[in-house]
Amino acid sequence: MPDKEWIKTLEDGRIVKFANRELLEDGAFITAQVAGNKVVYSIILTKVKNPLSCEEIENHFESQLRRSSTLQLGHRPAGAPIQTDPLPNAQTRPYFRLVASRAFTETKAFWNDHRAFVSLAVPTSGLVLRVIIRGRSQLNGWQEVMLFCLVGFVVSWLGSYCINLIRVPGILYREQARTAAEQTAALNKLREENSTLNSALSQPKISRQEERRRQLVSEKLKQFTKEGKAVLKYIFDHGTISNLTLDTESGFRQAAINQAVVEGITGDLIKPIGEGLAVNPEFKSAIAFILDNEGIWAS
Repeated sequence: MPDKEWIKTLEDGRIVKFANRELLEDGAFITAQVAGNKVVYSIILTKVKNPLSCEEIENHFESQLRRSSTLQLGHRPAGAPIQTDPLPNAQTRPYFRLVASRAFTETKAFWNDHRAFVSLAVPTSGLVLRVIIRGRSQLNGWQEVMLFCLVGFVVSWLGSYCINLIRVPGILYREQARTAAEQTAALNKLREENSTLNSALSQPKISRQEERRRQLVSEKLKQFTKEGKAVLKYIFDHGTISNLTLDTESGFRQAAINQAVVEGITGDLIKPIGEGLAVNPEFKSAIAFILDNEGIWAS
């Protein structure tokens, strides 16, 4: 569960649920979700001074919520009655304003100083060259020429703006998809971290002595083959087993049995008991843990 969550009503009437989960090492995972909207905005913060105030967290989502306000066609909460708008297209106006504004920005970026100069330089230089070659007497009508230049530039600029009006919806969609993919990746990473932490917390705490035994058993089992570990598991399951039963009923190759028994007795993992064998009781829990982690226990 989040460490803290609260609900706020924005100026435009939308209801937003904010949540804050404090992470290890001065980190925080904050989310915001508009009522009636499946999209959850999330941010992972690092090197922050916990606890964060509600105002600080809300400020982090200001731009996303403002953008979602213009992209959404409506903000009706789930289950709320549909209100009739006196203007049929009123809900789509914020989106068109966003497209028009972005198209204007894209057009300004395209018509930089260099392109503006190139557009006006050709007719202007032609007029200047005409004066140089034929003299000032040929300068008549220069106002009309300059007007043609200006009108041509304006038409070119407006044409670029219209083209950008067509391009911008695709640009906005790709940006939104990229943002959603980044947020999904961040959420998946956080889920993996939480899963790892939960797994670590779910395991019972062990004593330092048991931890050392596990390390010792892990080193000793490196000398075993995979089949040799399966032989050790077979002996573990049977408690005390006779040599004859192990050789004739276990189903393992004789070479694998001999290798496991020799390595087990040498490493003090197996104890000879009369005509039989048994796992050393001191290492039983450590052996079970290591074999289980390696997948031998479940095989």
